[in-house]
Amino acid sequence: MTETSDVAVVGGGVVGLATAHALRDRGATITVYERGTCGGSQSGGESRIFRHLHDDVRLIEFARESRSIYREWEEAFGTQLVVDNGVVWLAPDVTDYVGQLTAVGVQVETLAPADLQERMPALAPYEGPAFLDLDGGAIRAAAVIRALSSHIAGTFVSDEVLTMWSTRHGSVEIRTNGGRGEHSCAVVCAGADTARLARGVGVSIPVQLGLHGRVTFPMQDDLPAEAPCMVDVTDCFRPGGSYGTPTPGAREYSIGVEGNGRIPVREDLSGIEPSRLESVTAGAVDYVRSAFPGLVPTPLSFRHCWVTGLPWNGDAIGVWEADQTYFVAGDNMFKHAPALGRALASAALDGVLADDLRPEARLGGAVAFESAPAPDFG
Repeated sequence: MTETSDVAVVGGGVVGLATAHALRDRGATITVYERGTCGGSQSGGESRIFRHLHDDVRLIEFARESRSIYREWEEAFGTQLVVDNGVVWLAPDVTDYVGQLTAVGVQVETLAPADLQERMPALAPYEGPAFLDLDGGAIRAAAVIRALSSHIAGTFVSDEVLTMWSTRHGSVEIRTNGGRGEHSCAVVCAGADTARLARGVGVSIPVQLGLHGRVTFPMQDDLPAEAPCMVDVTDCFRPGGSYGTPTPGAREYSIGVEGNGRIPVREDLSGIEPSRLESVTAGAVDYVRSAFPGLVPTPLSFRHCWVTGLPWNGDAIGVWEADQTYFVAGDNMFKHAPALGRALASAALDGVLADDLRPEARLGGAVAFESAPAPDFG
């Protein structure tokens, strides 16, 4: 069977779905290739953190654009996609952070210890600097995937893309296990598989592969259900960094930790030791016991996902171009998916990729302030 359409989108995670949504809104015909469940890999889980703070001011602006598009989607889909519960930041010094965000129009509020305790009664006493990103919050990740998938229903090919290439007459041919497709252009948002497909057309992407885990815990019964997200870049409760996000609509809170929370893997995605997986859970439990007396330190569930980082920053994003195909790589992209999807759709249909998305622009890597590095979370 031969699939034909204007644009092929390889990968049914949030970036691929956002790209397909933007393409359809512009009137293009699309084919979305996904071998598994949409949003079932790196985009999986119930929630993500929407935060504005990044090392690179360009990503702060990108996040602001995406937040606006999320609101457009909420109106169009008739459902809440980002909970307005904010993001609390614990940091050694928040002065530069607050100044950087307010300079570009992001609403923030510095938090005294009493204010922080009122906002986050589940958190252990903390006397250090803190601030609240008022426009941030918990992304209802599963709801986003459902809404986007429903909007582009009927465009999916449930099969694995084996290889792809540019034909002599200017189209892109895609071969799957059970068929082929021919398209005017292609956008590859295939996570851990992107670099493999890019190598097939002579493009080398320096993806740094790993496996990240987060653990979900129940809240104590006497706590309010609504809680802000949290990013901790101090060593107050645990060396390194940690982050947390509530599960929208449930009395649960997920914790991710740096260090033993991120497991290196080989290029073929092998080498995952069971003991390292156990260390992810142990690190999260230790953090909860130290930092979150308002959570029950007994895990409810686990979520592991591939990390596909780029070498210049944990938040880096890059798009490589070969003939009529665009290959998207990076990590922590859920929050940026709306703006990234529109930019990729414009590249596919107009033939012009935004300069900041090109690899040489090192998006995410330009440090805007030096007091503390932004973590590669959420």
